Amino acid sequence: MGIVKDNNDLPVSDAIVFVENRDERTDTDENGMFELSIENVEENTIRIRLQVRKEGYGKKRPALDAVRGKINEITIILNPKP
Repeated sequence: MGIVKDNNDLPVSDAIVFVENRDERTDTDENGMFELSIENVEENTIRIRLQVRKEGYGKKRPALDAVRGKINEITIILNPKP
């Protein structure tokens, strides 16, 4: 579970959020919120890297440890392209 905001702390809707090297992806809602479920993980903890993209903004590639059965919360700040 996470939220994507801009550098003015405003939600970024319709941003694409996906897990690198996996099939999981989603889009942010009108409040910048998103939810991803990591499927088919054999380990209890896996290091993943997200990619977040939205036209007019630079992309972000935050990494986090996904723990089986635990909900991770993350805030991602996108900066507008110059």
